[in-house]
Amino acid sequence: MGLTHSDTKKGDWLQKDGKPHIHYIENVFALTGRILFIFDYDRVMEDMPFEDIYELPPDEDIYDYPEYDYPENYSEYGLAIEGDLNIRCGHCHAENLISAGDLLENLELTSSHERNMGTERIFSITYNHQCHKCEYPLEIYIHIDEYPLGALDSEDISVMQNGKTGPEVIESPSFSFW
Repeated sequence: MGLTHSDTKKGDWLQKDGKPHIHYIENVFALTGRILFIFDYDRVMEDMPFEDIYELPPDEDIYDYPEYDYPENYSEYGLAIEGDLNIRCGHCHAENLISAGDLLENLELTSSHERNMGTERIFSITYNHQCHKCEYPLEIYIHIDEYPLGALDSEDISVMQNGKTGPEVIESPSFSFW
């Protein structure tokens, strides 16, 4: 929603300092699960006349967007994993490093459903790895809960060896949504 100068003078949507009244944003989100953007058009778009808002300048490519600096390891779902997973083998105690890229290759969206604040998505990563020293198998299970969309709600990493717990997670990666 863009507001012109006359809309801001009354103070219905924007306060006198130009900031939006937060209750409008909260109520729209509570009722629809969508975010309402309220801004002072005259201040934000001062270099573009209101009449030209729907017209592109000549020879302007509407698909010519600047490059965005995405994190190195992110998924099509907007999940970014930063850092590696370091696990100590429960059999020989050797450290095993699993890259964020290897984890992302095994990412699956396991469920998605609506809740009060919008969509909840649950992701899982199942990764089988052999200890680089003793070659015992390590089974890695990662559960990631996104709720509402774009917010990390919870994460859980568990490691099994021969069907039993025992391997220690020395260092875990961080998870975030873009």
